[in-house]
Amino acid sequence: FGGLVLASLARAAHAFAGRPDLTLRTMTAELCGPVMAGEVEIKLEALRIGSGTSTVAARLTQQGEVLTHAVIVLGKARHPDPQYDGLPRPAMPAWRGVQALPANDMAATFARHFEYRNTGNIPFSGASTPSSAGWVRPREPGSARDAAFIVGMADAWWPALLAVMSSPRPAATITFTIDVVGCCEGLDPDAPLYHDSHTLFARDGWSPEMRTLWGEDGRLLAINHQTFIVIK
Repeated sequence: FGGLVLASLARAAHAFAGRPDLTLRTMTAELCGPVMAGEVEIKLEALRIGSGTSTVAARLTQQGEVLTHAVIVLGKARHPDPQYDGLPRPAMPAWRGVQALPANDMAATFARHFEYRNTGNIPFSGASTPSSAGWVRPREPGSARDAAFIVGMADAWWPALLAVMSSPRPAATITFTIDVVGCCEGLDPDAPLYHDSHTLFARDGWSPEMRTLWGEDGRLLAINHQTFIVIK
């Protein structure tokens, strides 16, 4: 589960910077290979620790091989103006009125640890549009609702491209960029988050996708760009 790997790097970078007043603002990462269950090593490097912005490089290795590399930018709140919301809020039906999918219907093993309430296209349904949407939450959430939690949740949903396929195909994230633009403070911790995504382009097995993550009250939490590869 790439979201767990990326969230681990995000949380490690925040602790490494040693500035509780700084919030994760952006993260760019390359997932070079799959991280397996077991021990890993995270190495961190301060590219710059400033008074208002700190930039940290993080590298995760397993059995001597680099599997994930990321650059995390942490920053303090600055001048409140200007304010602008350029992304229209998607139609989000009340989550309690959407039936949760059975856990055994999810193909990926990690997905069994999440509850999905789908409001869009189903994977491998041969849909005409590569888009996806719905509510998602961990089945056994921890207490932390920090920026690392948002990073992990942004990756919990399946690729939108799977909707236009008619049969299962293995796919994986190769690059991941996220802007964390909101926080979970004040949200009901039992409520899921709303995921909305669409494929921008697909050719030669490479597919960039735009994703957004929203709180139950309609607040935008994150803007996420991922590039997926269809492995075979």
